Amino acid sequence: MRQPVAAIAAVGAAGLGCSEIWYKFDRFGVVRPGGVQDEAVDSAQQRLRLRATGCAGGLVTIAGFDMNRSIPKKDILIQCGPYFVRTIRMKDASERWAGWLSDTEATHMLNSPAVTLTQDDVVKYIKSFDQRSHLLLGVFERSSSLHIGITRLDIEYGSGIALLNILIGEKDYRHKGVASTIAMPCIDYFFRNPNLNAIKANVLARNSIVLHFMTAMGWKFDDASPQRVRSATDNSTLDVRSLILSREAWSAWRGQTSG
Repeated sequence: MRQPVAAIAAVGAAGLGCSEIWYKFDRFGVVRPGGVQDEAVDSAQQRLRLRATGCAGGLVTIAGFDMNRSIPKKDILIQCGPYFVRTIRMKDASERWAGWLSDTEATHMLNSPAVTLTQDDVVKYIKSFDQRSHLLLGVFERSSSLHIGITRLDIEYGSGIALLNILIGEKDYRHKGVASTIAMPCIDYFFRNPNLNAIKANVLARNSIVLHFMTAMGWKFDDASPQRVRSATDNSTLDVRSLILSREAWSAWRGQTSG
């Protein structure tokens, strides 16, 4: 049986203007579309272990178990124009958030069957983040303070590489450029961490608009060829691309845009 917390989702590839590439998380890491794997990192160095293991429904679980307690917890607030992004709090758990995965558009984008969650499931999900190397942030509309999405950043301090995911959960705010609006100030903020060297993300190859936007911002393909995943709806084959954004590439792009 599928664990409820494992069904809480985030949209991948930094969600740059896109609500199509979705990821599902369990309390130990991220469950991504089947066939996608990450290289394991030496856990003896107390790094975040990224271990690909089989999962029902053609999914792959990326499990991170090592929590570096010496890293202070972060209380984050990022101003993003008409939106703001801040550290998630227990009071943010709601039935509304739990319902983000119940609509047909979300399940199609998730490449997964519909899942019914409760507010208690969301609370358990929030508790699984240490807010040190595993950060869970909320996306809010400034004018109404409405909680419309989440951002997740998993930092592997051994390599200085983080995995970024963004979910725009509220249906009325999808396809409105929210993720692209928050992406720039969020990435600026994340790279203030001197120990962060690069950010990784994954995107469905069919999402050409997002891929074009990301590569124009300095993201580079981190794979020789697309990885193949199986569609949960029609058993067709989908391609997923892995991208990486280095601190240097981001700084160069920001220098061009500010000039």
